[in-house]
Amino acid sequence: MFYTLKNYLVILFLVSCYWSFSQNSSEIDSLETIIKTSKNDSVIMHTYNKLRRITYYTNPKISQHYTKKFLETAKKRQDSFYIALGDFYLGNSFVVQNDYEIALTQYLKAAKYFETVKDSSRLSSVLNGIGVAYQNFGNDSLSLRYYKQSQQISKSRDDLRRSALALNNIGNIYKDRNDLNLAKEYMEQAVSDIKTTNQLQYIIPISINLANTYTDLKDFKKATKLYNELLPKIDTLKEVFSHGAILRGLGNSNLARGNNKKALHFLKRAYNRYNNSDFFENRYAMMPDLIKAYEVNKQYASGLKLFNEFNTIKDSIFNTEKDKNLTEAIQKFETEKKDKEITAQQLLLKQNETEILKKKNAFRIALFSGIIFLITSLGIWLFYTQRQKLKNKEIEALKAQKELNKLSALIEGEEKERKRIAQDLHDGINGDLSVIKYKITSVNQNQFESKEKEGFEQAVSMLDNTIEQVRHISHNLAPPSLQNFNLIEAIQQYCNKIAASNSLKINFQSYGELLTLNKDTETAIYRIIQEALNNIVKHSKATEALVQINNHDNNLHITIEDNGIGFNVNNNYKGLGLKNIRSRVELLKGELAIDSNDTGTSIQINIDLN
Repeated sequence: MFYTLKNYLVILFLVSCYWSFSQNSSEIDSLETIIKTSKNDSVIMHTYNKLRRITYYTNPKISQHYTKKFLETAKKRQDSFYIALGDFYLGNSFVVQNDYEIALTQYLKAAKYFETVKDSSRLSSVLNGIGVAYQNFGNDSLSLRYYKQSQQISKSRDDLRRSALALNNIGNIYKDRNDLNLAKEYMEQAVSDIKTTNQLQYIIPISINLANTYTDLKDFKKATKLYNELLPKIDTLKEVFSHGAILRGLGNSNLARGNNKKALHFLKRAYNRYNNSDFFENRYAMMPDLIKAYEVNKQYASGLKLFNEFNTIKDSIFNTEKDKNLTEAIQKFETEKKDKEITAQQLLLKQNETEILKKKNAFRIALFSGIIFLITSLGIWLFYTQRQKLKNKEIEALKAQKELNKLSALIEGEEKERKRIAQDLHDGINGDLSVIKYKITSVNQNQFESKEKEGFEQAVSMLDNTIEQVRHISHNLAPPSLQNFNLIEAIQQYCNKIAASNSLKINFQSYGELLTLNKDTETAIYRIIQEALNNIVKHSKATEALVQINNHDNNLHITIEDNGIGFNVNNNYKGLGLKNIRSRVELLKGELAIDSNDTGTSIQINIDLN
């Protein structure tokens, strides 16, 4: 395994799973079983996506296979959103395997869709990918153009993570052009942006890139300071490549500043770090640095030993190239020998063909008669089998319809009861409370002593709070915004209300065609989003949430995401909140997929409005 730091950083837009995903064979087997047994295309599609992610860096070819399956399923479902995502993911997989021309084709398809639906977040990532493809083609001008477009979009959305990735890639281009001062400006801004996200998997490699730029500018003091800041963070993560890069950088910057003992200490640590892992090329590349450190510290025996090892490896690499050519020559000779043997065998086979043909004709006549009889018998059996299957399907359909009618009646009854209770609270209890408040406040307060007056004012304040709570409960049970506005406006108001009363930042987005639905459907969708946001506020400990509604070709796609602590999906499906969401999705004949881990939760709902 060998990465140069430049290449490692150029594809940082792909690396969100690089630090956290590892291939788990039991998990892969479990997901493969889901695909084999499930008849739900949505479940199959999302399962292929999980398989794509967990094999992304451990087995890129297998990951690409899963990505293609994901895209095939999206096309089967005629889901434009997931088709575009599939094109983007497939582009990423071709980048990892250095097939940049094919990657570019996939990226351009995805970019066209996300630009059409104005999904700027995903468009920013796709543009960054296009920049990578062009940069590896050697067209850094076009690459620079797409990186800057990506950065401008991300900056306008206050998406500092994507902004930092684009700035880093822009800095790399100027570094390749040897414009180190300009490269430093972009990389410093990238580090400034990425530090606000607290995401170490991005902060560390981008900061290493900046430190290396300081080294190229011979600003060894800044380089050493930045390396020293990074070292405690990477020590806790134990990520080999970046750990080795920091240690090597510290060694060389101290060597340049004349701190010879420190330089030797860090370079030996870096060498051992690579030596104990599968990073042969990195160990070989830093041998000259360590040899020089041994020399300036007058440890000539150790330096000579490493120098001899370095030369031995260099000779081995040269001999391997020669052996490769010799092997190719041997393979060519063996191939020609086998071709001659095959020709001789073909002549022998032709001599026997006539006799074999006679025997085959007799056999074919007997076989043909048997096949006709078998086909007739099979046809009769299939007719009765299909007839029975059709009856079974009709019975299953009736059962499903019965369950759906039962669920519909239950939800309809629940909504009526909600409205009745809300009306009773608003017109009954809240009215009575208002009258009580009026009568209490009509009392002459001038006769009260100071303590009595203070108690009186507290009682009135408590009564006001109670009235407000009853009004709040009444509105939650039967929100007036759903009666007075369309669904999108009602959801927007609810998101604003939740954000105003909690420390949760909610980003609401709506794309596509105008929604025109009946009130029952609007109510069900509103309740789904209401239940999901309530769960986020109560349980997730999230600081940010996304609610996105995408209506395209009568296909409504709802995404609800948060950056909370996540939960065990299998266990929590038994909870009342998720049961309510699932019941309403089933009522709308939609598809529900939930993905949750310790970095957040994603709920995907797809409803065919036809």
